[in-house]
Amino acid sequence: MAEEETFTFVDKRGSAAAEEAPAAAPAASEPEIVDAGNAEEEGDEIPDVYQLLQYVTSLLATEAWHKLGLIAHPQTGEAKADLPQAKVAIDVVADLVTHMEKAPETIFPPNGRRELRNLLNDLRLNYVAQRDKDKE
Repeated sequence: MAEEETFTFVDKRGSAAAEEAPAAAPAASEPEIVDAGNAEEEGDEIPDVYQLLQYVTSLLATEAWHKLGLIAHPQTGEAKADLPQAKVAIDVVADLVTHMEKAPETIFPPNGRRELRNLLNDLRLNYVAQRDKDKE
């Protein structure tokens, strides 16, 4: 049979290269500060308030569907109704929609406003349906 290859283990923890690595580590752990003007030049767009409002509205609307018990929650996999929390989420979505409807049409077009009103109406109607179903 052929001879087995042998491997040699070399411990480099005591070498000069290992001593230089810790000095570089603290610099890497410092937070990176991004200049807003520089971020736009690199193609990273900084969201405006209306984009953030749309994002938060989407998050709250999704959570409202979960709390209505109409969609299974991704973490638990079960659809469990919690109507008081659903009502809070729907009310906050309504407040956000009110603020977004005040935006100029150049920032927030009419079709986007219509979609938000439809979403809010769907949430409200489903809330009433779930509430009435629980009363029966």
